[in-house]
Amino acid sequence: RWIVREREAERDRVVVLAVENAMPDPSSPPALEDFERRVSRCAAQALVLLSRGGEIGFQARGVKVAAHGGRPQRARILEALARLEPISLEGAPAFPALRRGDMRRLVT
Repeated sequence: RWIVREREAERDRVVVLAVENAMPDPSSPPALEDFERRVSRCAAQALVLLSRGGEIGFQARGVKVAAHGGRPQRARILEALARLEPISLEGAPAFPALRRGDMRRLVT
């Protein structure tokens, strides 16, 4: 008799990393330093999760990289992070919607 045990492994979950790029004063040096730190942390987390075989996506206000795995996804996420600009909180678009079952992880 077979016994089946289901386990949700990290590599089986879709994780969407998110960086808040809207801020009250995008020209403030302390705010820009904090923004750059969050971008760096997001890049590091994406690389770790992708190296474990996960499906990883990326979001910011007005930016979306759909979740996928593998080396091409690494390049897509790193390029999106390199191009990410801080924007004014006033009038900033919302984060893109998630697909059912996806998990958003805000990088702080």
